[in-house]
Amino acid sequence: MNTGPKKRPLHLTDKQRDVLTGIVRRRLAPQQVAKRARILFESEQGFSNLQISSEFR
Repeated sequence: MNTGPKKRPLHLTDKQRDVLTGIVRRRLAPQQVAKRARILFESEQGFSNLQISSEFR
């Protein structure tokens, strides 16, 4: 079911990946910020937006 434009690949630098990992692991990070960081990781791994959205519902 392809209903939108093709998703462009997301490439994170090592520094960006380190910052996002720190956010996800931090106990006191706001839940929404940590969730967005996890979404970025999933997107970089090549998961579709549909797969990502179904996981985070």
